[in-house]
Amino acid sequence: MEIQSADLYAKKILLQYIAVLAFQPDTVVETGVANGVSSPHILLALQKNERGTLHSVGLNEPQYLPVGKPLGWIVPESLKSRWNLLIGDSCDLLPSLLAKLGTIHVFIRDSLHTYDHMLWEYRTIFPYLRHAGLLFSDDAA
Repeated sequence: MEIQSADLYAKKILLQYIAVLAFQPDTVVETGVANGVSSPHILLALQKNERGTLHSVGLNEPQYLPVGKPLGWIVPESLKSRWNLLIGDSCDLLPSLLAKLGTIHVFIRDSLHTYDHMLWEYRTIFPYLRHAGLLFSDDAA
């Protein structure tokens, strides 16, 4: 049986939602936002848990967005109270965000899909990821 990419993408989002719902993290960090398709599912799980914040880092690159739409445009207003959206390159923003947060419970990596960038993000977050924390990574370079 062949898995279609949309099915795989939906399963990835569902897995993140279920994991956040079950794990009940206080601090979730994601890199790579674009339209924000994954973000509302993570935010909904945090809302249902009545705890936690999603810190998203993404580039506001028009080539990845519909004309006239901002970064994360899919996220509904009703879920934004638990969302800290940072616009810029993760290489510039992630170190100071992590230093401010101290410890993160879940890291979701879905930004630039090159080996060097992925490895940089893993090495950067690892000292901040709590013991038994969760790390999700989209794609493998």
